[in-house]
Amino acid sequence: MGQAGLGGIALLWAVWQLLIREAVDPTASAGGCFLAAAGILSLATLKAPGLAAASLILLLGFGNGNRVLSGLGVAALLGYLSFYYYNERAKFTTNAFFFQEGDVKLYDPARYGEFRTGANGDAILTGLRGRDLVPLGGRERP
Repeated sequence: MGQAGLGGIALLWAVWQLLIREAVDPTASAGGCFLAAAGILSLATLKAPGLAAASLILLLGFGNGNRVLSGLGVAALLGYLSFYYYNERAKFTTNAFFFQEGDVKLYDPARYGEFRTGANGDAILTGLRGRDLVPLGGRERP
């Protein structure tokens, strides 16, 4: 389960305790909605680590009326979400396409690229095509 799972469990427990403290029945519809939202965040934490921890900081700050802790929770939540977004998004570019010296004029009319997926999930540029989708470089690809 790891740290992400424990953070999710801590978030569920904190929501449960906050509902009891505020005299909201956790088994009623309103309490159930809060627990369901915490459960969804807990599951999302398995894919985006830190989400439950940041939500827990925000919940503790809000539940205790501490603005500084609430602000730190918001900052942590935004930090974890931006880190997840920028580091886990799909990549549609390549680092380089190498060709022999003197072939620049051959690839100059390129408008489209052909990619394949590498073993690690990176996009690998394997060829270039012109405006009319004709392969450049003198090789026809399937």
